[in-house]
Amino acid sequence: MEQRRANNNNYMVAYHNQFDGKEVDQTYIDLKTDGMSTDAFALYGNNLKDRKMRFLNDYILKHPFTDHFEDYARGDVL
Repeated sequence: MEQRRANNNNYMVAYHNQFDGKEVDQTYIDLKTDGMSTDAFALYGNNLKDRKMRFLNDYILKHPFTDHFEDYARGDVL
């Protein structure tokens, strides 16, 4: 159980590092998407969500989480 708790914490650090802190920051996202067309905004959002979900799925395969943390992490991506 201790290892799974460590995996939870390590995932949060890895997630932040993977997305360089910027793509998880709402201010950065607002600046990046300001003035985008609806289609471009939807494409941007879907691409970001897909990359984050792939990262999460790949991470879980090697580092299992505690029971409810996976639900939290998936919800955070969505």
